[in-house]
Amino acid sequence: MPDRDDRALHAIPCVWGSAICRSKLEAKWLVVLDCLRVPWVYEIEGYRLKLGDEVRGYLPDLWLPRQKCFIEIKPPLAETEPELYAEFARLARRDLILLEGSPWVGEHEITLYRPDAAPDPGYVLALGRVDHALWLLRERDNARYPLDRHVDGDHWPLSRAEELEAAFRKARDTVFWSPKR
Repeated sequence: MPDRDDRALHAIPCVWGSAICRSKLEAKWLVVLDCLRVPWVYEIEGYRLKLGDEVRGYLPDLWLPRQKCFIEIKPPLAETEPELYAEFARLARRDLILLEGSPWVGEHEITLYRPDAAPDPGYVLALGRVDHALWLLRERDNARYPLDRHVDGDHWPLSRAEELEAAFRKARDTVFWSPKR
């Protein structure tokens, strides 16, 4: 019988646009961003971070040039590295958004790592009602964080906006191809 580690699930690389993604989950989130017309750059640059006595390499999954923030994508219940993400946000002086889960209503959660604040969990992706600007929304306490410039007075984003749900559907329905190994 194989060892438990031999049966572990591994991500399947696949292609979306110009990116050879490390997993289908990453590719699905790229589909969502493309549907929402959010420019992205896949694995733009690696960084060396000092955590205690250890120096670690870190390569964020995405850079969003318009929003000037980074994104890390993880499957639900995956092991995450909050100290690494917090240190990265502090040193880069940019927000890091940890997207955990699938692009669908109720199936993802976002933790916001800001350069000058403690990790802030519990958000979902949302769109502005008027201009469809990109937001993070935490419905349990109505916390809102704009990622895009937005129309003055449009302070009530929707997590179930029609355009957002259409982007989620497209991500679910897209068939990806894997590069030869």
